[in-house]
Amino acid sequence: MVVTGFTCATDATINGPVTVRAGAALVTTRTTINGPVTTTGAAGILLADSTINGPVRIANTTDAISLIDVTTAGPVHLSANTTGTDTPLLADNTIRGPLSCTGNNPTPSNLGIANTVHGPRTAQCAAL
Repeated sequence: MVVTGFTCATDATINGPVTVRAGAALVTTRTTINGPVTTTGAAGILLADSTINGPVRIANTTDAISLIDVTTAGPVHLSANTTGTDTPLLADNTIRGPLSCTGNNPTPSNLGIANTVHGPRTAQCAAL
């Protein structure tokens, strides 16, 4: 559980769920998480070149959100994130489940780098 501050995981394996609490931030690079990732009110989330063996739910984040070259074994849902001028970025991911985005400001983008989604893409993420 990430309760406060800024937590980084590089070349790591994390077994069990990862929860990021309000005001905390998480960065992963080349990391495997065996369980769900859930954030509520996080200061920021960066998941890069990582594998998530479970669903990803990011809600009410107040700063940057990036999922880049991530493989998830479950749905990905972004909701009610207000990230100022930092557009939530979802690019070059493989999502083995649905991708849904609702109520995010600004609307998520893939910067023209397609995601592979094995499920429906809905709402703000319909074109990603």
